[in-house]
Amino acid sequence: MTRFDSRFLRFALVGAGGFAVDAIILSAAVHGAGLNPFAGRILSIAAAMLATWLMNRRFTFGRRDAPTAREGAGYASVKLAGQVLNYAVYSGLLLLSPLRAPVAALALASIVVMFFNYTLLDRWLYRRGA
Repeated sequence: MTRFDSRFLRFALVGAGGFAVDAIILSAAVHGAGLNPFAGRILSIAAAMLATWLMNRRFTFGRRDAPTAREGAGYASVKLAGQVLNYAVYSGLLLLSPLRAPVAALALASIVVMFFNYTLLDRWLYRRGA
């Protein structure tokens, strides 16, 4: 397997774990805490970003030589850009869908944004020599 293939596979596996965190927190916020799907998604995004950062730095990309706080800030910057796109797709799907299924909208939005996030993380934050 090439570097891209193996890294991307690990990234996709971490993404599946992040999706699980996102979906669990979203479901708990909407069905357990009674939040609307838009407010619940803000909480689930934060939890998923933290979970995927910890998993990606250990399993996918490795730790950078930069201090942890700087790496975390860089990761958050990339992921926030992706999450803006993700939230826009998610919101559009919820508003346009008669079913209004938050976890289904989350799944589709996550797939759309996965390639965007991987490219930015691989080429910018975790590039060789960074």
